[in-house]
Amino acid sequence: MGRASAHADIAASVDRTLRVEARRAELMLASVRTIALFPVVLLNSVLYFFPAEAGFAHVNVWLPLLAFVWFSAAAVFAIALRRGFYRPWVTTVIPVTDALLIFATFTNAWRLALDGDAEVRRGVVIVWAICAALLAASGGLRLTRKSAIFTTVLAFVSYLGMIAVTTHIVWTFYGLNMLISVGALGMWMVSIMRRAIRSEVSKVTLQRFLPDRVIEAAGTNPLALLTEPRSIDATIMMTDLRGFTTMAEKMSPTEAFALLNEVQGTFARAVKDQGGTVDKFLGDGMLAVFGAPEALEDHAARAVEASINIRREIAALNIVREKASLPALKIGVAVHSGPVVTGCLGSGSRLEFTVIGDTVNTASRLESATKDKGTDVLVSGETTRRIAEQAGEQELAIFEPLGDIPIRGRKEPLVINGLKTR
Repeated sequence: MGRASAHADIAASVDRTLRVEARRAELMLASVRTIALFPVVLLNSVLYFFPAEAGFAHVNVWLPLLAFVWFSAAAVFAIALRRGFYRPWVTTVIPVTDALLIFATFTNAWRLALDGDAEVRRGVVIVWAICAALLAASGGLRLTRKSAIFTTVLAFVSYLGMIAVTTHIVWTFYGLNMLISVGALGMWMVSIMRRAIRSEVSKVTLQRFLPDRVIEAAGTNPLALLTEPRSIDATIMMTDLRGFTTMAEKMSPTEAFALLNEVQGTFARAVKDQGGTVDKFLGDGMLAVFGAPEALEDHAARAVEASINIRREIAALNIVREKASLPALKIGVAVHSGPVVTGCLGSGSRLEFTVIGDTVNTASRLESATKDKGTDVLVSGETTRRIAEQAGEQELAIFEPLGDIPIRGRKEPLVINGLKTR
């Protein structure tokens, strides 16, 4: 998968997820609507038979009839959706039906309330406003801005009917302001949900290609890993298991693999414990980075501490191997700091987070120099300089100056330091 196809795959996954969630939301709305309207049918029927108890002079048959029609329509929609029926026009027809029935029900209720007292009329206004607000909010649950805007407009138009039937203009405009606010919240909720779904789907998709640590470090925008290579200051560690090829000749493939797995596991744990990231395993070697993708201010010191732990773990492993009459393991570790470029490389079905640049190349050549210098760990002057700047000159006591060495491809020689044994 290249960058373009990765974006297309993620975009398609987001669209599919949104469609599935929108259908679930529509079914939830239909179920809640049906459950909520059932007691309304009962209440309106009671009002029809006992109007005086609620402050009405009389209630015509249209009030319970409209409630029954509304409930029946909601029940039909709910059953159809539960059985798998879903078409794009549903998100238009259902809100329009709700808006028409809200308008018809409450204009009828208002006419009846005119024969009652002021408290009855206020009650009608309040319930009308609440129903219109619920209509406006329902669009946001459909997870599209278009639906949020559409239901808000419908609720707005339905509620404008109050201006035609009531003299409570002040309360009407308060209600209109509330509807606009609810609609805006609905659109905001849509934006939040879409960002959250996009972020989660992006992470799940990229997890097929990239380590979890790399994706988590990208935060809420993991797609930036594909499109935004970054130049940062970091510390590179290169490791090598010396003489592995010779040892492997005397071992079965299974034994060689087990040894390599044990050693690389030791390297990787040491890197992880200090907040670094294993970029890749290179046969019997490893490339690790400190300070990317997760920024670390003290990446130089962490890399050196990781190399100390690697040395300690290999020494402990050699004690066990000596008791088993097995040859001792020898390693070469190089640590170098400088600017690197981080990002994703690859195409087809493989993507790989990596670091590139002169710093990486220099670290690789520095690791090769450990053999010539007869030491297991070499640390560049660039790394020790960063440690001194952050922690003080006293922290350099663990290093042994070894002069400088020429590095192929660089004009200036590289100052190097050995790591004293603790």
